[in-house]
Amino acid sequence: MSEATTATNPADAEASFRDLLRDGDIDQPDEVEYDPAANELVFFWHEPKVAIVLELDSDEPVEVWPRPDLSE
Repeated sequence: MSEATTATNPADAEASFRDLLRDGDIDQPDEVEYDPAANELVFFWHEPKVAIVLELDSDEPVEVWPRPDLSE
């Protein structure tokens, strides 16, 4: 199993998260978006509809509702 690491680079964080999913035998996301303004990666699964937001530089969890529009 992969060791937990702190990655602040989006590519490194995505690779680490994908490794974690693979190690847990969890399906890879259908899409991944990077929001540079919030410094977040958002992993999306279409079936079932699930999203995980990974904040790359936050020391504590922050709840965001409703989901921000990342299409801009």
